[in-house]
Amino acid sequence: MSIENFLRNDNNFSSLTKSERKQLKKEQNLKKKEQLQKIKYKNKLIKNSIKYFIIVIILIFISYSLFLLFESSSIDQSNRFKEGNVHWHAKLAIFVCGEYKSLENLGTKEHHAGLPLFHTHGDNLIHIEGEPLTYEDINLGKFFEAINIPFANNKIMDKTNGDKCLNGKQGNLTILLNKKLLENPVNYSVKDNDEFEIRFE
Repeated sequence: MSIENFLRNDNNFSSLTKSERKQLKKEQNLKKKEQLQKIKYKNKLIKNSIKYFIIVIILIFISYSLFLLFESSSIDQSNRFKEGNVHWHAKLAIFVCGEYKSLENLGTKEHHAGLPLFHTHGDNLIHIEGEPLTYEDINLGKFFEAINIPFANNKIMDKTNGDKCLNGKQGNLTILLNKKLLENPVNYSVKDNDEFEIRFE
């Protein structure tokens, strides 16, 4: 049993000898020193954690800034979207083997189907709401990708050029933009008030 424990039990400091008192002080000083070391270590650990956390945050911020800088410098300036923040609509009518394919099952007035930038509200309209980075961000191919409908220059939904309709005839994809034939529709950048008529027949 240590002298300190003895004192706790007996509480009779005067009965201790000089050497026992010396030993008691030595034990108390040693304990204080250990406690101080623990506090210093804990404080050092907290300071280091804060320091490293701040360094990590700064590195993330620098990395993200460099990424944005590289991203913006790598964009072809001629393709950069110049109209700013827009709220555009384009009409869309799809016919497959003579049957009108409505998009009314996609989205609602309150909720869109697709991306915040590029979507439909089940109203058979293409909605562009926001600020695209480039004109490529709002091409017709990206719209169909956003609403999960298969689409290519020779394909719409489950029909590809050469597939037969129920009447036995082979069908081909034709896309009209404002009543004129559209070449390479996948890469066409949608504009406000465009009217698309997509036919597979």
